[in-house]
Amino acid sequence: MIIVWKWHDLQSVSADPRDYSSDDQNDSKWYDEFRAVEETTQGIKQGPAPALICRLKVRTGEGNEAMPYIHYLTNKYADNGKAAVFVFLHRRDGFTPEHVRRVLEGSGANKCFLFGEGRDRLYYQRNGIGLLGDNGKFMYQPPERGQPEVKVADKEARYIFQPFFDKTWDYYAHEFGVKIFELKEDLLSHFCNIFPIEQTWNQSLFFNYLEQNRLLLLRLKSFINDECYAKLSIPEEEELAQLEVKLKKSYIFDDCKKNLEKVHRIDEDYDKLAEMLCKLFFNKEAKLAESAPIHTHLTALQSSFQDLIDAINNGVEKERT
Repeated sequence: MIIVWKWHDLQSVSADPRDYSSDDQNDSKWYDEFRAVEETTQGIKQGPAPALICRLKVRTGEGNEAMPYIHYLTNKYADNGKAAVFVFLHRRDGFTPEHVRRVLEGSGANKCFLFGEGRDRLYYQRNGIGLLGDNGKFMYQPPERGQPEVKVADKEARYIFQPFFDKTWDYYAHEFGVKIFELKEDLLSHFCNIFPIEQTWNQSLFFNYLEQNRLLLLRLKSFINDECYAKLSIPEEEELAQLEVKLKKSYIFDDCKKNLEKVHRIDEDYDKLAEMLCKLFFNKEAKLAESAPIHTHLTALQSSFQDLIDAINNGVEKERT
């Protein structure tokens, strides 16, 4: 993993190009490594597969200037495709979906994620998934008030403890499929038991009903991302971000499609589903939807969702082999 964040104890990379020497003394000025290890009764040992976290710090708002450094490190660790690399970019440091595209297209990264404001699984949560605290450091919680100690890393030894690494890696290996599955379940359950299945689809009626669940509406627009009919406005992006912070969960799909295009080559399945959702809920010119009953459209939606989820899961299995 390469995590580009506001690390409190690292120097920020400069905005000027520099010589990317392989000399460790030069490299250590702008990034460092934490190796994944297991704690056993015999002491510390390296885990079953080599794994590490590379930390890189950029000045706030200077995401563009960091791209050469990110490309350099990603290609270094990917080792011509011999190793898998996940890259994490901190939103408030100036990173956007465009930077996700540039990382995926210009380097050896397998996946690239945006994160920030404590709402993503990269931040430690009580289920043991996550690595970061909210203070520019790896998560540490002292044993107090009946709570056990939580120690993700050993700063002095430059270790990251394997269980935290593994759970976080596994979550992000499946994140896009999980998000799409949850959107499917929430959307279909929102409509299935409300209207008679033989009733003809009525876009205006169903859109008004969809608006009653504001979070679901915003998630759906984020997934579709259609410039003409269903794209989050800036105020809506801010509203969704506030809901994510409140619920401590990421729902936005701004880094999803670019990853699916590179890793799974399934952007056609994504586009097919997004177009169907757009016609059913947002495109008032798509009258075709109102020529069939609710059951027909919900069944087609469920099938299209499942095709996309199956394609993602098949891609994840191929990554393992």
